[in-house]
Amino acid sequence: MPVFSMPRTRTLASSGGSASYTSPVAPAPDLRDLLKLKEQALQLALAEARARFSHAGNKGDDVEAAVRTFLVDQLPKRLSVGQGEVIDSLGHRSRQCDVVIADDQHPFASDPDRPALFFVETVVAGGEVKSVMTTSALDDTIEKAKMFKSLSRTATGGDLAISPGDPSQDRYLTCPAYFGVALETNASPQTLTMRLADDDVSRGNDPIALDALFILGRGIAVNLGDGSGTLRAVTESGLVGQGWVWTDSDTVLADFLVWLASVERRFIRARSPIVNYLAPFMLGRQLFFPRGLPPQSGSPEQSVTLAQPPAPG
Repeated sequence: MPVFSMPRTRTLASSGGSASYTSPVAPAPDLRDLLKLKEQALQLALAEARARFSHAGNKGDDVEAAVRTFLVDQLPKRLSVGQGEVIDSLGHRSRQCDVVIADDQHPFASDPDRPALFFVETVVAGGEVKSVMTTSALDDTIEKAKMFKSLSRTATGGDLAISPGDPSQDRYLTCPAYFGVALETNASPQTLTMRLADDDVSRGNDPIALDALFILGRGIAVNLGDGSGTLRAVTESGLVGQGWVWTDSDTVLADFLVWLASVERRFIRARSPIVNYLAPFMLGRQLFFPRGLPPQSGSPEQSVTLAQPPAPG
């Protein structure tokens, strides 16, 4: 029977090449009971929303806020949790994300309860929250994931990316992960995973859209891709699973946190990503040098405008 495993090798990739190192794997403290209580608290949030609101949109807002609050409480302080749209420097834009997790290089403070705009280079993951994951809700989540995966990170010379494997095959270096979370479902795990698998087959050469699905009290579905990622499904004989896989779980939130940690990619950047987005507002302006420009032989007088700074490296 296949079981999840995690490789111990990490790869550092930069314009100058790559290097690998192996890290020890130590058993984590037993947080099972604590996380089960957290999961029960989220399920209670759904029950409270049902009791307070008759409109489905109001219920959804309450559940989304409960998920964001859980993440704020559990994730490292270097990460921020918000909601809103994500853009890239090529002009692509995601649809509204119920959850956006950003790293400490995101230049603007975000309020978890107010929509904001995020740069894809600073995003760890985005996601959709559903009170009930019906098949139509799953289709909606997949479509939002496809829009999200049209985004692409832009790297500049001197940037360093840390990957658990071959950087050229790491889908999370190009675009952050996208997930779905639901407090319950009226569909069977088989129905959900078959729908996910069918969509995966039909995508052709398009990027993997939805990366994982978490149903509280039921289990999780994870897209393993080609099987070379941080989370892997391996049999006793060494066969590696690919594509979508489902596992029952009574600690879905613990699984969620492990998965988030496995898909986060760390970057050491030569300059802030904000330059790629805000520098164009400065380009083309007329400049005045009080002492004039250095003389250049044979160069006629010309108008001077601000130019894009060269990439470091």
